[in-house]
Amino acid sequence: MGNKKFLSYLAVAFIASIITSTVVLYFNPDSGLVKKQEVTVFSTINETNLEWVYNKVSPSVVQITTTILERNYFLQIVPQEGLGSGIVISKKGYILTNYHVIKNADFLRVRLPDGGTTYASLVGEDPRNDIAVIKINPNGLKLKPVYLGDSSKLKVGQLVLAVGNPFGLDLTASMGIISALNRSISEKNTNTVINGMIQTDASINPGNSGGPLLNMRGRVIGINTAILSPNGGNIGIGFAISINKAKRIAEKLISQEPNERDNQAVMGIMGITLDKNYSKALNLSIQSGALIITVFPGSPAYVAGLKGVDRKVIIGNETYPAGGDIIVKVDGTKIKSMQGLIKVISNHSPGDELEIEFYSGNKLYKTKLKLAAKP
Repeated sequence: MGNKKFLSYLAVAFIASIITSTVVLYFNPDSGLVKKQEVTVFSTINETNLEWVYNKVSPSVVQITTTILERNYFLQIVPQEGLGSGIVISKKGYILTNYHVIKNADFLRVRLPDGGTTYASLVGEDPRNDIAVIKINPNGLKLKPVYLGDSSKLKVGQLVLAVGNPFGLDLTASMGIISALNRSISEKNTNTVINGMIQTDASINPGNSGGPLLNMRGRVIGINTAILSPNGGNIGIGFAISINKAKRIAEKLISQEPNERDNQAVMGIMGITLDKNYSKALNLSIQSGALIITVFPGSPAYVAGLKGVDRKVIIGNETYPAGGDIIVKVDGTKIKSMQGLIKVISNHSPGDELEIEFYSGNKLYKTKLKLAAKP
């Protein structure tokens, strides 16, 4: 009797090991041992599976900060910032996101998963389908592109994971299922209809837009785009653009990318030349350089802490703007005029990091900044 019990336990353990192996193989896309249809939809999900999916994709998800420069009633420049997400799709620096994330932006700043930040340029946009591609300078960066899946084979009930930066919270994950396929939603600002959307109950909030919707094999199957929110809150109905559509549009936008020479790099300042007479009038210790008049909010110069003029002084019958920082060197190259500064910057690309030496009053300082694309 004891032997029979032992054999029965052994048989149960053997069957359990087969089931467990099947589940593990299902969530290991690198094994190549199991076909997609071989695993029942009732397979068990555990924390290890979800953690694996998140860890596989999170190094490819970025936060996008947009700055739109507007003028108030007094004609003062007032920055309006927005947040969104994006996914790295190429080691060349291409990032896929929603059009509404980067719409009308004067500056695009990208925060990478390792905490580093850089500026991006716009490659192309498709407002009708709410897709855009931006690009960062890949030099010195260890970019990890995502794995793009096939959204034509999706089924209602499949588990999905949404990853993004909702409300500015870095790399947040939420789990749900595919609730429906081939939904159509209208975009109220452009009066267009986006077809073929994926509906999901995975939490999608402001800041998630442009981030990936993932299957349990770590493949991107959609771009998180919108929520249905009658009362302004999340009621569990979100929409994602299918990755097959997004991929086709991205490839087209990249193929039509403007010549890199047209993608001019900028610091984000307006300035004038400081000469001997000007320096003498302001009682400065230096006699030449590029005097910053205005620093645009959200620009590389703004982030680096450079300051524009904050007052005017009257000397004799002349009025002089004063108080602005004076740039005297860029990466070791002496700057004697505003034209000289423009020439040095024009030899660089968006995303290049430069060391800036400047005077604030009569004290010399150094800072570093990464150039942005010309708005």
